[in-house]
This record gives sequence, structure tokens and C-alpha cells, in this order.
Amino acid sequence: MTHDVRLLGLEFADLDAEAAAVLLARRNATEPFGYVTTPNADHLVRLHRQRDLLPLYQNALLRLLDSRVVASAARLSGLAAPHVAPGSDLTALLLTRHLAAGEAVTIIGLAARWVPQLMARHRDNPSCFACHQMIDPLGFALEGFDAVGAWRTHEAGAPVDASARLADGRAVNGVNELRSALAARPDAFVQTLTEKLMIYALGRGLQYYDIPVVRAIVRDSKAKNYSFDSVLLGIVRSAPFQMRAAPNREN
Repeated sequence: MTHDVRLLGLEFADLDAEAAAVLLARRNATEPFGYVTTPNADHLVRLHRQRDLLPLYQNALLRLLDSRVVASAARLSGLAAPHVAPGSDLTALLLTRHLAAGEAVTIIGLAARWVPQLMARHRDNPSCFACHQMIDPLGFALEGFDAVGAWRTHEAGAPVDASARLADGRAVNGVNELRSALAARPDAFVQTLTEKLMIYALGRGLQYYDIPVVRAIVRDSKAKNYSFDSVLLGIVRSAPFQMRAAPNREN
């Protein structure tokens, strides 16, 4: 039996990744099918906007919080927060510590040879391409890492292709070139980071009147070489953060 903590409309199991892995490993194979969800901040924002997704989370065997930022923001706001259990950590623990020799594993995925065709469909569909032209190149450039963050040079017997073309047209190949491309535009990178942190800190999406504050934080952080602590302090000292509404504890 797990202790649950209610946060942002969901009941989270108060377990870290190791405790969750032990609990799942002890589960009898004859028990009914169950699944685990590990919502992060983006998932929670989407869930707030698309309430029809709520049953998918409520019916899960376990709901584990996969966001240290959400947990920290909740505690700063005086709310109880469960332990953080990243989904990637949970997967790695189950595979490396709890999988018995010879035990069958079902991997639900897509054969590598079909990936180019699937990505082509995204590019050909305007409603898909609007987002995928931004996010796909980042993922392609990080293909050198597998699902649990281990470095790899081959996948399914074929060399990893980590080449990509960013939305601005710049070609990159691998994580080092991606890092160089991001570092070449520190203002754009830090603005995006600041926007995301502001969303987490405020517990809501940004509005047009928040953008001047974001730009001011970025400008001020430039004088400190865009250090992370200058961005965090800028958010904490900002009017939107200090004047945010008290959370609705009934939810």
C-alpha cells in the first residue's frame, strides 16, 4: 500500500524511483495488467488544458511525479509534494536490477527502418510540421544517447545517424554541434529557458504582459554571463512571481 499525495488534481504515489521499482518488481505476474504514468511539468500543463486526458492518469497503477521543478515549486508555495521519480530512472532500475535472467520483455516500439517514413509523414502534414520542425532536429542530434541516457554508436545493427537541420537552417551532427549551435545564440536559449522556468514558477502559462518581464530578466542576466542563478533570482524577484495568486487548495 502506498501513501498518496494530492497535487495539481492528481494523486501521486509518494515513492522515489528505487522504491517504485521494488514495488513493481514484487508485483505478481498473474495480477491484472497495469501501467505507470510519470507526468512531468509539460504533461501537467497539457492535462490542465485537456481534461479528457485525466482518466488515463487516474486509471494508472501508479502515478509518479517526474519533475523536480514542480516538486520544488509546490513546496515553496506551501503545498505537499511527493518524492520525484523520473521515468527514465525507473526504467533503468527495472532493467538493470529487477529483470531476471531469461525473463521475457515486450518492447512496444517501431522498427528502425520505418522511422524515416514516419518522420516524412510529419513533415508532409502542415499541422504536424509546425511543431516537428522545431523539436525533431533536437531529438535527431541526440540520437547518440539511448532511452536511458547511455551512449551508443549503433542502433539495431546500423550506425546511429545524428545529423539534423535546425529550424533556422543550420546543419548539425551530434550533441557537440548541437551544443555549439545553442551556445551561438545565448539570448534565444536563455529566453526560452526563462519562459519555461516562469511557467513552472507561476503555475500557469505566460501571458502577453509577462513577456516584458522575461526580456528584462534575460537582459539583466547577460551582465552576469547568463548565469543560471541570475535567471532564477530574476524570476524570484519579478512582480509576476511575487504577486502570484494563492493556489486553490481544493484542487
